[in-house]
Amino acid sequence: MDAIELLTKQHRAVDQLCERFDNARKEEMLELLAQIAEMLTIHARIEEQHFYPFARQAGLQDLVDRSIADHTEVKRLLSDLLQCELDDPRINGLFDELKRSVRSHVQEEESVVFPRLKELSSDDRLRELGEVMNRAAMSVPQQEVLKIARGEVPSPPAGLR
Repeated sequence: MDAIELLTKQHRAVDQLCERFDNARKEEMLELLAQIAEMLTIHARIEEQHFYPFARQAGLQDLVDRSIADHTEVKRLLSDLLQCELDDPRINGLFDELKRSVRSHVQEEESVVFPRLKELSSDDRLRELGEVMNRAAMSVPQQEVLKIARGEVPSPPAGLR
């Protein structure tokens, strides 16, 4: 699976979890929110460590900069959500804001970043990158999610700021 296919697959998985969250009973919401936070954390980590440096090298600096800003916003919203109690009246509004932010980010990636990168890269390079990203996704430490839950919004790697 190439890098773009991997990221698109992750986008769809987050969409499905968000739909489930929208229709969940209160007792299911916490588990779904934890799953969403974990998936988005893994996704952001592999993009920031592997995909965005690759996209920068291909000349997509401005798009990567916008994506990094999107990630910072998503991490902040996740942190706010994970610190809420289930009966907190802000939870639905925060979740709606998170969904809007994620959907906007996904839309830009899938309609602008991915097509441009396909034009600028070979299928072999995208496949190699996908393999690296897939392995990296399997090894994202749980501490990344826990930092967000504690209100710490992890910064992107130094080379991406």
